[in-house]
Amino acid sequence: MIIKKVLLLFLMFSFFVLAQNSVSIGSKLGSGIIKGNSPNQGSYFTSIFIDIPTPLSKIIIPRFSFIYAQDFDKLLPNNSDDYHSFVKGFSISAVITQDLKNNFYLEESAGLLALNDRIFSNNSTWGYGTVFSLLGGLDLRKESKKGIRIGLGLENGFTFSNTLVKYFSVYFQVQVIL
Repeated sequence: MIIKKVLLLFLMFSFFVLAQNSVSIGSKLGSGIIKGNSPNQGSYFTSIFIDIPTPLSKIIIPRFSFIYAQDFDKLLPNNSDDYHSFVKGFSISAVITQDLKNNFYLEESAGLLALNDRIFSNNSTWGYGTVFSLLGGLDLRKESKKGIRIGLGLENGFTFSNTLVKYFSVYFQVQVIL
């Protein structure tokens, strides 16, 4: 139910802003750890996101993300386990980008996080907390406003309720500015 409300709000917001500013979409892929009421587990990490500039600020850009991290054991051949631990969730972050020399840039973000703890097969609880990330990248757009940016980053998400689920990731990001 909460997912439907978030998606509806996101669509309404994007239609309002889409006519006014350019949008960017992107993906993150990396590895890290996940943890609920358990020891740390090595995991792979993936995320898709959309940045939608608002008329309120040209410096701080809102980012809507879907996050998924799952235990590495899922990827191993000859693995006969029926269940593999994972976490999934949504976040909304405020992103600030700082352009450096020679097409390099830094990107920092902080925001709110809703994370579903699926570390154990008999548990499916939502926790709410914060997410922080830092990225260093290369802007491949040259003089154009549209194009591709790539980078390497760190992301840490943790919750303050229920099972205190959290994740940490080192990732590669590709972003397409439309």
